[in-house]
Amino acid sequence: MCMAVIDHAATSRNTTKHIHFVTHHSVSSHTIRRHSQQSGMPARSPLLLLPLTGNQKSLRHQWCDDRRTWKTEWSDIVFTDESRFCLQYHDGRIRVWRHRGERLLNCCVMHHHTGPSPVIVIWDGIGLHCRTPVVHIGSTLNS
Repeated sequence: MCMAVIDHAATSRNTTKHIHFVTHHSVSSHTIRRHSQQSGMPARSPLLLLPLTGNQKSLRHQWCDDRRTWKTEWSDIVFTDESRFCLQYHDGRIRVWRHRGERLLNCCVMHHHTGPSPVIVIWDGIGLHCRTPVVHIGSTLNS
């Protein structure tokens, strides 16, 4: 368990090897997972983030500050989102050891590849009193 606290990306198998190397006692990886679950630090998916530049962060804060006092204006706005699902590399089975509330710690965040790869794109929009239909975009898109 100590290894998981130090290295959030340590696997239970690597932790068992480390324990055996240090103490010369065998412990199963299942025991490591069970003890971490009981102590409130189960393996969870890391937060996936695209790194933002200082300018991007500043612009986001400015956007929010400019709209802080809006009340009726929100009824005229439709938010749209385009979700990309990569078909090539990330299978979602990567886990990190962390306690609740540690999601945003740098050691629990995994930055991921942003290069070209085959994807499925879904587009949708939502407003205060409306919704757009979900659209599946099957062809290649470029700006």
